[in-house]
Amino acid sequence: GEKEELYQNRHRFAANIGTQLIDNGAKAVVVAGWAVDDAAAKEFASVFYSRMFAGEYFGTAVLAARREIYRKHGNVNTWGAYQCYGDQFYTLNGGQVEKQKKPELLDYISEDEVLVDLVNLESKFDLVSDTATLEGELMRIIRSARLKNLIDEKCLQQIASIFYGLGHYDRSLEYYVELFKQGRSDYPFTSVEQYCIIRAKKTAADYQAKKLEASAAMDAYDGVIKDMSVLLNLGETAERYCICGATHKRRTLVKNPPLKKLAIFKEALSCFRNAEKFNANQLQAYIAFNCVEIEFIMYLLSRQTGKVKGKKTGTVTDYTRKKLKQAEAALKKMDLLINRESAENMEFWHLSGRANIELCLFIIRYYFDQNDKDFNRVQQSYSTIWNYGGAPQKRKAESEHLVFLQEAMTTAAAADGKNKDYAEAVCEYLEKLRLMLQ
Repeated sequence: GEKEELYQNRHRFAANIGTQLIDNGAKAVVVAGWAVDDAAAKEFASVFYSRMFAGEYFGTAVLAARREIYRKHGNVNTWGAYQCYGDQFYTLNGGQVEKQKKPELLDYISEDEVLVDLVNLESKFDLVSDTATLEGELMRIIRSARLKNLIDEKCLQQIASIFYGLGHYDRSLEYYVELFKQGRSDYPFTSVEQYCIIRAKKTAADYQAKKLEASAAMDAYDGVIKDMSVLLNLGETAERYCICGATHKRRTLVKNPPLKKLAIFKEALSCFRNAEKFNANQLQAYIAFNCVEIEFIMYLLSRQTGKVKGKKTGTVTDYTRKKLKQAEAALKKMDLLINRESAENMEFWHLSGRANIELCLFIIRYYFDQNDKDFNRVQQSYSTIWNYGGAPQKRKAESEHLVFLQEAMTTAAAADGKNKDYAEAVCEYLEKLRLMLQ
């Protein structure tokens, strides 16, 4: 809900300040992620600066200050508010303590302290491009917390989320399984939703890597759909319908006859149409381009029978231009949304949604006139989201979507020879975009 989203995003502003100061030349920065208690903040500053002036490492000084205010002011969450950026081994005396052994483990004293470090680490995804550094930090936190037996259910959930953000599906699923084995029933539904998303993505990756046979992949997808159906019975949301729709899209990647794939596309479209009924601003673009592109793909596949949605169609132009107008309307909405957002609040998914709608427009327009004049605009949109940054998983999702479209075009060409030249040309353009994202 809104409270959970606010909690997850409240570190963003502080993170932007911290990284900007580092970019401007600061060696080390401490920024508060939320409002702090005055007495606790005074204690933090006293301990932190006394340690720094004594020549200790930046990271060691911060840890000491955190521990002290947790001990004295444990009734407030000020100890966890401070986010740290820069060189953890920076010293005020120019590094004269280099002989001091660099700490390999963190001396945690509570699960809350572990959780704060995990949340702060995840907040760096959009700001740090070096995934090896992020992974190293994560493993250090896990090892330190395991040593003290300080990983609770909230920490497990956060670790699983971070591994997913890094694109490590196997490790993420391991921690979700560990979470569910705790025997508690109060973890949020978002954990189950995320677990289903990752299982579907892992199935797609394993099938593409030839680690799974077609039948095993379809069984795995069916398991995800079954679990999501349980959640939908408990309560319908746009997010849950989108997860189901995305899973059906991945099912189309499995080798099946065109008519079988057409039936799966219809299931995917039904899910996204249901998602449209909800006022989900963040998902608006995602739902829009999925509805438009799936209907267009269904049209291409349906040409072999001369039917769309079981009814005789009019001309090709009438059908596709209707969808083209829908895509153009959705793009206009996204333009307005993005223009209203300030640079500080710009979301990766805003830019991603716009790029994918641009691509959708190009694919349908190219069907009419085989003119690639709009492709440069599509490339610019994808270049923008790539330069924006984001967690590795976000970028991976963009590449996966391009693979989905390539497979859909290949299936369309096989279904009707008249689609072959068009589909092959579109696949080439999609491959150019995919190579940009590597």
